[in-house]
Amino acid sequence: MRHLARSKDDPHVISKAMLAMVPETFLAKVPPDRVTELLEAGRELKVPAGRLLPRKPKAPGVVIVVLGLVRVFLQSSRQRQVTVRYARPGETLGLVHLAGAKLDVHAQAVTAATLWALSPRRLRALAEQSPPLAMAIAEECAARTADAVEEIALLTFGSVRQRVARHLLDLAATDAHGEQLVARVTHQEVADATGSVREVVARVLKALNASALTRQSTDGIIIVDAAGLDAEARGFTH
Repeated sequence: MRHLARSKDDPHVISKAMLAMVPETFLAKVPPDRVTELLEAGRELKVPAGRLLPRKPKAPGVVIVVLGLVRVFLQSSRQRQVTVRYARPGETLGLVHLAGAKLDVHAQAVTAATLWALSPRRLRALAEQSPPLAMAIAEECAARTADAVEEIALLTFGSVRQRVARHLLDLAATDAHGEQLVARVTHQEVADATGSVREVVARVLKALNASALTRQSTDGIIIVDAAGLDAEARGFTH
């Protein structure tokens, strides 16, 4: 990708982290010149842990996760929340809205996150000119739909370990304050929420502690490795 002749303090200069992440994003198979055009029109955003991503309901943005873990969720009028998915480095938020879908979703940085915000107008214009980019957007939207189905499958068919991992992550993210993630919950409450019994949950929590994913404290269950716990929830061995 061509050199950008701008001050390194300019937030629009494509960061090395973003450039290194391109092969892991929906842009991996898009011609390099198109990728550079698109990224040049964007800017870097840093979001502290626990903070909601800025959003404009009438003009939703499109961002690529460069670092960190981001939770996407729906919220009812009574402030109840349900997680739709967790976005990891290389994944994109907002493309479904770009295609015209009307979903009132929110996004929260579970850990401190670095994002690359794309220009929706530029992205749409380039997609109209570039079939590879248009196809990449379609494939990414399909992948995000698969994520939502996977989340439903997890809630319905997941093992106790998977359900516990997801429940702890959701609780901690919902109640995030500062850098530390804590699920303020008892073993019995976890058992009730996951359709299990206290003895089984206690064994699962012991195993998660042994894997350095969580740690028990007087405040509750501390999430030591949020990304690792998300991987557990999705069925990947830590």
